[in-house]
This record gives sequence, structure tokens and C-alpha cells, in this order.
Amino acid sequence: MKRILLVLSILCLMAAPLQAQEGFQLFTNSIDPQTGSISFVWVDVTTGKQTRLASFTSSGNCHPERLGNTFLYEPQTPGGNAEVYQVDLTNGNILPFAAAAEQQLHCPAVNPTGSQITWLQHGEEAQSIVLTDVIGANPVVLATHPSIYDANWSPDGTILTYTAVGDDQTFRQLYAYTDSLTEFWPRNAGLVIDTLWTPDSQTLLIAYYTQDEAIVGTLSQSCVIQGGCAPTPLATFPSEAGLILENAFSPDGSQFIVIQETNDGMGVFNSELMVVDLATGSARQLVDMPGLIKTSAVWIGDMIYFIGSVFDESTFTMSDSAIYTVSPQGGSPNIAYQADDYLPTQIFWVAQS
Repeated sequence: MKRILLVLSILCLMAAPLQAQEGFQLFTNSIDPQTGSISFVWVDVTTGKQTRLASFTSSGNCHPERLGNTFLYEPQTPGGNAEVYQVDLTNGNILPFAAAAEQQLHCPAVNPTGSQITWLQHGEEAQSIVLTDVIGANPVVLATHPSIYDANWSPDGTILTYTAVGDDQTFRQLYAYTDSLTEFWPRNAGLVIDTLWTPDSQTLLIAYYTQDEAIVGTLSQSCVIQGGCAPTPLATFPSEAGLILENAFSPDGSQFIVIQETNDGMGVFNSELMVVDLATGSARQLVDMPGLIKTSAVWIGDMIYFIGSVFDESTFTMSDSAIYTVSPQGGSPNIAYQADDYLPTQIFWVAQS
């Protein structure tokens, strides 16, 4: 699923909660609004120091994927002849991922165990999902569909899920791969817009639309593997809301953050961070600042960090972007880090420093 955004297309989040607030860095992006180029930046919010790691002339076709002490990134290119690069997370060295270019592989999804990578391989009329080892060798085609997107692994690395659209282009089918391929989303359940595994890999959260409302529901791991289950609704939202499931869980895994986006039809956008309880489905608004567009969040110990920006409806651009912090109890946020040459939209990872 390419996440439906009412404000801008941002990269998918991959960050894990830490148990303490001290001694960590946030791996983020920074966009140049004049050129559209993107830089990857380590930010230490405690010391107020930023370290620019690498820059590319455009945003990515897919979200960056961490592979050991490197990450894989595929910037957009004119004509669609995109190339995947491997970037060192310590020194910023950039090298082409040769196997991807040789086999025309795109949009890598790295198994969290660091043992495999799945890719998209484009054909003239269809796409294949391909499994390789970590150097891009020994390719195995898992399946072919007219359109495939948003392949991702469960946190324990045992289940690959992805979305595919068939010939009729009217239904987004979800697939799971363990030892074999399974369809696990019933056609009459609704239109899927996002998925996210809980940290223990036991439950798949699914954001989807029905005719009446937007819903975040759940499917057990066994339902994903075996198929044949209907989702259990967890939390409901207005039907006009765009929902983004953030990989931002409380330290005990009992709560997580959803970004709810709305558009009044007159060019006025709004987004809110909603905290959802996994047991009860109750949802509450986290931040009391309606004019701030929220595009990414991580939950670190007893604080939540998020990206907030001011949106200019006249130019359709972001300005005054910064990293904010707020208590899990909610309220007015504080700026944790801001700089004149720093315009972030996404927090990718949290690393101990």
C-alpha cells in the first residue's frame, strides 16, 4: 500500500521504541523546497547537533530500508530508470547496488533478520515480487501480478506481506508469504489503505475504508498465514479521514499512534496524532496545535517525538518544519530541534548514541 496522504507523499517509517530518553539520535530526512533534493540527517536532540550523511537530487520511489550498517535507497529519476544505492550509515559513502541494476530490481524490503531482501521486478504488463539474499543473488520469483506495492516483513522476519491489484483494478488484495502464498483479505471487508505489524508480530493492524467509515482493524498472525478471516474492527474514524499507521508503539506495546488527515475541500489540510489503545480501541487526540501538520512520529520512553510543519495553502509547500516533543498524555508540544537549513518530513530510525 502506498500510503494515502492528503498533504504530501512521505517515506514509510521504520523506527523502534527505546526504553530511555537519553543518548539517542534520530535518523531523518531534510528536503530542499527550491530544488526538491533530499538529505539524510542524523539529529541528536539532546546536544542540538545534526550530521548530514548523504544527499540525492530527488525523493525516493520507496522508503529507505536498513541493511546492517547501511541503508538502501532508490531516488526517483526522469524516465523511470531508477537505480538502487547502498549508503553507509556512518560515513555516508554511496555505492550503486549492482545486483539490482543488473536484474532490474526495485523497492527493496529487507527482512529484519538481515538474511533476505524482497524486490519488485517490472515487466511490460505485470510486476513480480522477487526474493534474493542480501547481496541480491539467488533470485526467486514468488508471484506475479498486474500491480504490486508495499511489501514488508513482520518484525520477527517470518512473514512477508504485500498488496496487489488484479486485472480489474478495483480491489486491493493482501497476500502473505511464509512457505507458500496466501490471500488473506476478504473482498467485502473494505478498501485497504495501510498495514502495520505489532512489535511482537502476533497481530497485523489494517487501516481500511468501508462505505460508512474509516477503520483500524486487526487480524491475528494465524489469520494472515491461513487466510479466511474477517478483520476485527478496533477503532473507527470519519469516512473522509486519511489514516497512516505509524510504527510508534508505547514501550509496553499497548498503544500506538495513527495520523489522521483531513481536507476541507478548499485547500485547507489538517492532521492529528491519535493515540489508539490496542485493548479497547479508544482513540484520543495527542497534540493541541491544529495549525501544525504532523507527518511522522516515534515513541521513545516516556516522550513522543514527531515532525511538525506549517503548510502554506497558497504555494502548497511546507515551512517552519521541526522536530517536536510531547508527553504521551498529550497537550501543547515543544520544539526539540529546529534549524534554518533543516526541513524534515520523516523520522526513519532511532539509534542509541
